[in-house]
Amino acid sequence: MNNSESSPVHSGNVAFVEAVHEQYLSDPGGVAPEWRRYFDALAQETEAPEPAAMAATTPAAPVSAPAPPPPEASQDAPAEAGNKQQASVLQLINAHRFRGHQQADLDPLRQYERPPLPELDPAYYNFTEADLGKVFNTGSLFAPDELPLSEIIDIVKATYCRAIGAEYMHINETEQKRWIQQRLEETRGAPRFSNEKKKKILQRIIAANALEEYLHARYVGQKRFSLEGGEALIPLLDE
Repeated sequence: MNNSESSPVHSGNVAFVEAVHEQYLSDPGGVAPEWRRYFDALAQETEAPEPAAMAATTPAAPVSAPAPPPPEASQDAPAEAGNKQQASVLQLINAHRFRGHQQADLDPLRQYERPPLPELDPAYYNFTEADLGKVFNTGSLFAPDELPLSEIIDIVKATYCRAIGAEYMHINETEQKRWIQQRLEETRGAPRFSNEKKKKILQRIIAANALEEYLHARYVGQKRFSLEGGEALIPLLDE
């Protein structure tokens, strides 16, 4: 790649690349060989030693030798580095969509440990505090097209690692997945109901509970199927 426009992760087709990468994460054999090689190489580059460490092991050039001119490709190095970071941002977003539910706060009594997942840590993608202020394309995230890395991290953490564990990336229909993503990511996993909406939900729950109590008193000892604590299902069906 000689310039940023020839990069497969150019901002013009970032949504397509993200979709291919999403499929690669779930089934590497299901993507075209050239894409599989690209993502394999990207993962190897992410785990490669830092340039400073590599330079330390490289024999120094003789003092008398003139400094070689910088290679022509080095002019594109900043663009390529930015593209690699952009790809890492999309990987970080997808990692939360795939595995964020494993870190969700679903155990208020703290009875079970939640082992840390490296894929959800920005450091896993070689991001540092210096990168938090950099602006990146958000890809298919339901958010503004470009945001600082710190805000992207806040969105995915609040959406997928808070009090709702959303596990849906196994769904094959892209339209269905996007429907779920829109409702989770736009609100960051915290629905914004109006007061009237809240009252309506409460009324449905109270009515469902009252019906349970009536049936229990009216048909004593009779076999029946009850909500058994699932009264919240009634507002859902009503919606």
